[in-house]
Amino acid sequence: MNKLSKEKQTQLALVAILTLGVIAGVWFFVITSQSAKLKKYGEAAAKVQKEIDEARRLAKRKDEIEAKLQEKTAVLTAIEEQMLPPGNEIVRFYEIFNNMVMPGSVRFKGILGDADTKSPIKVFNKFPYAAAYFETVNFEGYYHDFGKLLAYLEENYPYMQFQVRSMQPLLPERPETHEYLSIQVRVVALVRRPAPK
Repeated sequence: MNKLSKEKQTQLALVAILTLGVIAGVWFFVITSQSAKLKKYGEAAAKVQKEIDEARRLAKRKDEIEAKLQEKTAVLTAIEEQMLPPGNEIVRFYEIFNNMVMPGSVRFKGILGDADTKSPIKVFNKFPYAAAYFETVNFEGYYHDFGKLLAYLEENYPYMQFQVRSMQPLLPERPETHEYLSIQVRVVALVRRPAPK
């Protein structure tokens, strides 16, 4: 370098500085951005690989999952069978009480009015079942026997709610029959979903 003139040395230093500047520019503007893109693509590939691994794991468990689904579907179907069928709630309700062996002295005397199935059930948002409201269901019988009937109904028809509205002596003028009551009950029953078409 000592044999080069001062001008040549300056030019050589300038070329070296420009070369380093170009290399730094290529490094920062090209290689760094490409590295960031490669890192981003690597993360996306890892995410897709994780999803593929999860799908393979679920595919291996397909038979187990389908068996559980069938089991849960059978349980749900059994529960829905205990609900009133859609469309003819009042007919099914009459069948239940007309075919039931009432305890002791209790007699089913009918329903006043029709079933209200238009009112939505206010339990959960997008609740998949409707409700049938039977505002006044009439019974006659002794208090103790009616208690047995309510216990039987609540045990065997868990998707119906029974609320006693009134209890009055059937023949108030006869003291010996004060325990024989006219009983009005409000019933709310879940109605199963219509069968898919």
